Amino acid sequence: MAPYCYQQMWAALKLTWPFIRSKWDAPPGIHEKMKDHDPAAVIGLAAKEGCAICAESIRQFVRYLAIEASNFALKIKATGGVFLGGGILPKIWNENLRTVFLEHFFQVGRLKPLVGSMPVYLVMNPQTAMMGAAYFAR
Repeated sequence: MAPYCYQQMWAALKLTWPFIRSKWDAPPGIHEKMKDHDPAAVIGLAAKEGCAICAESIRQFVRYLAIEASNFALKIKATGGVFLGGGILPKIWNENLRTVFLEHFFQVGRLKPLVGSMPVYLVMNPQTAMMGAAYFAR
């Protein structure tokens, strides 16, 4: 599959926070942490520590990532596979998020057989971008 940047989706995670926060109470101290640090990183860390509102934000991020990835895979007919990489997913990935991703990735209506034939890979190596840059720098 051709490279496709999801940095905008990580930025979108920061934008989903106000909406989800309007529905749930945020844990004390999290807003102060967001003033001093990257809000997306704070959300990710707090989700791992059991913050329900942060976990829901991450779940929504993965849901929309899956929908966008399947749409893009259909656009380019990525029968060779879909490779998800970057610094975000390896840091937050767990079995629950895998389930959310796969549930929404394959929700494509009548094109489900085509998408179902596309393998999905999660690149866990944090040095992948550097390896690619080094390869092309030679």
